[in-house]
Amino acid sequence: MTVLDELLARTVHSHLIEMPGAWGQGRAVYGGLVAALMMSRLQSGVAVGQVLRAMSLSFVGPVNEGVAELHVEVLRQGKSVTHLSCRLLQEQDVRCVMLACFGHGRISQILLKPTVMPVAADPASLAVLPHIPGVMPEFTQWFDYRYVDGDPPFSNSRQGVLGGWIRLQEPGSAFSAAHLLALIDAWPPAVLPMYPGPAPISTMTWSAEFPDLPQGLSASQWFRYRADSGMSAAGYAATHAGIWTDQGKLLAISHQSIAVFR
Repeated sequence: MTVLDELLARTVHSHLIEMPGAWGQGRAVYGGLVAALMMSRLQSGVAVGQVLRAMSLSFVGPVNEGVAELHVEVLRQGKSVTHLSCRLLQEQDVRCVMLACFGHGRISQILLKPTVMPVAADPASLAVLPHIPGVMPEFTQWFDYRYVDGDPPFSNSRQGVLGGWIRLQEPGSAFSAAHLLALIDAWPPAVLPMYPGPAPISTMTWSAEFPDLPQGLSASQWFRYRADSGMSAAGYAATHAGIWTDQGKLLAISHQSIAVFR
C-alpha cells in the first residue's frame, strides 16, 4: 500500500487523522492532501452508484502537522443526489470546510462538447522535474511533473499560465476522486510565474465540477493539466483549470480564489 493510500484508508474507519509533516507546504500541510482526506471521509456516506459531481472547499486556516478531526454531515439524501459537508478541526478550531454533491447519472438531451485537451508532447519525451529539498514544497516529492505550459514560478512572466503532465510517484492499486483532488492541487497557482521572486501566496477557496468520472482509472497513468489566471487585482487572483486523462477525456474543471502577497 502506498503512503497516500494508507492515509486515505485511515479516514474510512476513524474521524481522527494524523496530518503528516512529509506532505508540507510552507507552514501548513499540502491543501491537496487535506482535500483528498476530507473527500475520502465523505465518500463513506454516499449511496452505491452515486458519483462525485461537484465540490467546494474553504481553507479557513492553515492545517498543521498533527491530529485533525473530520466531521461529516449528510445534508440531504435524495433518490438521485446526496449533499454532504465535512469540517476539519484542529485544536477545536475549524480549519477547512468542504461541501460535496454526489449523484446518479441520467439520460439527457442537453449535451455540450467538453473543453478539448491542449496539445502537448508525450510526457516520456519531456524533462523530469526533480524534487529539490529546501527549494520546492515538501509535498512535491510525491508527484511526477512534466512541465508544458507557461513559464516557471517566480520568473516575472507576463502571463498567468501553467500546466503539463502529472502522475503519482507511488501508483497504488486503485484511483478514486480523492486521488484526483490530490493531483489537481499539486500544481502551483497560475499567477506564480508572474511573481518576480519568492513571496507568499495562499489559496482561500477551491471548487471543482466533475462531468462524468469514469470507473477504472489507473493510478499509474498520466494526467494533463492546464490552468489560466483570468483575474488578479487588489491582492486577489482567480484561476481556472482543466484536467484530462492521457486519452483526452475531461475529468474536472477547477476554480481557485487566491490571496496574492506581492
